[in-house]
Amino acid sequence: MRTREHLFRGKYTDGNGNQHWIVGHYTEGAYINPNTGEETKRYIISNEDGLFDVAPESVGEWTGFWDASEPPKRVFEDDVVESENGIQHWVQWNDETAGFRAYSIQLPNWVVDNDCHLSQEWIKSFNKKVVANYYDGVFATKCNDIKNE
Repeated sequence: MRTREHLFRGKYTDGNGNQHWIVGHYTEGAYINPNTGEETKRYIISNEDGLFDVAPESVGEWTGFWDASEPPKRVFEDDVVESENGIQHWVQWNDETAGFRAYSIQLPNWVVDNDCHLSQEWIKSFNKKVVANYYDGVFATKCNDIKNE
């Protein structure tokens, strides 16, 4: 039986206001404020360094694939991968196919279409490298608009 490691990544803001990507195991839970008794839903990623309360919209699952960088980086849900000729794809989970898909991004109008099956062979054959995540910068605004259409 083949097993795969289920890892997640989320954005954590430390006590100094700096943001960091945290990779580990994901848990949703409730936190009860001891002073007020109010319950707050928390999104936690845990790893060997501890527990991190991450922004829920930033959480993405590891696809099980590595990009073509040296050294290779994990490819996570919501990452943007780019080939040497500048063609970008946005990695998303697709419920209909029960798998990760890569949707081409047509610049400059940010049209997302023409999806293809994400595989290690595809990444290698097109020398795809992770260049961004939808949660970061200008890309976040554009992709959030697309996600909410």
